Amino acid sequence: MVVAKSFFKEMAIRKRIASIFNKGEEEEVEDMTFNLIEGIDVPAIEGKIAQYHKENAQKPARLKNMLQLKPQAKDTLIVIRHKIFDLRSHFNWI
Repeated sequence: MVVAKSFFKEMAIRKRIASIFNKGEEEEVEDMTFNLIEGIDVPAIEGKIAQYHKENAQKPARLKNMLQLKPQAKDTLIVIRHKIFDLRSHFNWI
């Protein structure tokens, strides 16, 4: 039962940290994750997480806006492909 409890604690911490930090900072993130799991220097790490989260709070909003543009880009690409096909048909390009 203790193993299961520590496993779920570790998974919860890893999920929380992964949702905040970028993939490029893996070594630092792993160190912070390990220290949180083991209860080492928790206040300092929580402060670092809060600071990072505050500085990077706008990134998800920008990504969301980019994802909203994708359907429009897809429609534009379809129109361009149709025009290219029409031109190829007109000039007998293969």
